[in-house]
Amino acid sequence: MKDIIHWCNCNEGFLSAILSIIMIFISILTISMSYKIGKMPYKKSISIIPSLYKKKEKYIMDVIIINTGFATILIRNIQITNNNNLIIGMYSEDMPKKLYPNRSMRCKIIIYEDIANIERHAIDLNNHIKIIAVTAVDGLPE
Repeated sequence: MKDIIHWCNCNEGFLSAILSIIMIFISILTISMSYKIGKMPYKKSISIIPSLYKKKEKYIMDVIIINTGFATILIRNIQITNNNNLIIGMYSEDMPKKLYPNRSMRCKIIIYEDIANIERHAIDLNNHIKIIAVTAVDGLPE
């Protein structure tokens, strides 16, 4: 034990440097965690659940959008595009719809283009279509 005390007394500059490095590391960790926690209330995230069915020779996609984030989202329109980024169906309204956190909205979109591709891949549309929810800018009137 005396050897440890003697070593610490002889090397106090080295120990101070080690403690300083540890304190800087803890400070950086604390600042980064505070920043991440501070951003959480403003996180925007949605989940989209599509369902395709045929009614009177028309293909209709029933889309459910769920706000899984912590902020309110304004949705202007919903687009369905194929692999070539051509719009094959769209849902839009004059005023954006508010989607509050942990809430959902449902809309029906008629597919009007690329019907042959939809018929061919009706069971599994993964990697054949994209559903895009276009959000409105935050400065729009409520």
